[in-house]
Amino acid sequence: MWEFLTHLPPALSFTIIALAIAAIVLVILRGHFKAKMGDKMLDVGNEGLREVSAAMMALPPPTTMIPRAQLLPVATTPPPTPKRSCGDCVLLLFGEREKLELNIRKERDKILKSQMTFAEQKLIETQNILLNAMASMIHSSVKANTSQVDEAVQYKLSYGLLRDTLGSVKDEIRRSFKAGEFYDISGAEFAMFIKERASTLIFMMTAYIRNIFPDRGGVVDTGEIITAIEDKALNIGNIVSEIYTHARDTKIEIERRIQNLKTEFGQWVDNFTL
Repeated sequence: MWEFLTHLPPALSFTIIALAIAAIVLVILRGHFKAKMGDKMLDVGNEGLREVSAAMMALPPPTTMIPRAQLLPVATTPPPTPKRSCGDCVLLLFGEREKLELNIRKERDKILKSQMTFAEQKLIETQNILLNAMASMIHSSVKANTSQVDEAVQYKLSYGLLRDTLGSVKDEIRRSFKAGEFYDISGAEFAMFIKERASTLIFMMTAYIRNIFPDRGGVVDTGEIITAIEDKALNIGNIVSEIYTHARDTKIEIERRIQNLKTEFGQWVDNFTL
């Protein structure tokens, strides 16, 4: 048989062998194999299996019976997932670390932006309070002295003066936010810090006005403007307190979120498996 197959072309030999193996498997699994070749029918398995069955029925039962469950196909577990290579692990760890650092930078960038957005809103509120006080003062001063510049012109001068003055105050506030000298204090120490900050910022405002605002006839007296600002010291102090309290709370909250990111990354590393 094998000698006959060796004289056939390789492809045909392989086909015949494959068909033979398939027939054997089908007979074993199904007990029957049928194939048509030209006008002849090849039928393998029925008679032979019946004869074997009859013969086996005549035999005495074996001393040890194999349980039927053992004859059934045994379920196989799926092959294990291929493990990562060392190179894959290193790249994955570096990727997660880079993602962590990017998220931390994004959170830290939010600190000063959030602090300054709130501070700018409060400085606009401060400007409106002082402008209202100065408007009343300008109206009374112009009414009493007709030689002064027109009231509308005085109001515009005062508006520009306060805008520039509070611009210098904003720069100082930003500097103190970056310095961060108040983030780790609270209670009486923080209250003292707020009081000193308010005094410093009011002094900056009055010094700026003395140096910038023209001190000549026809305009509101510089001393009157400074007096109007000092009369609002309590309002200014409350606003300064809100600005720095919000700044400190913002810093604490974002640092807490950053710590959570670090903790989550640490847990991910601890559970990392090859």
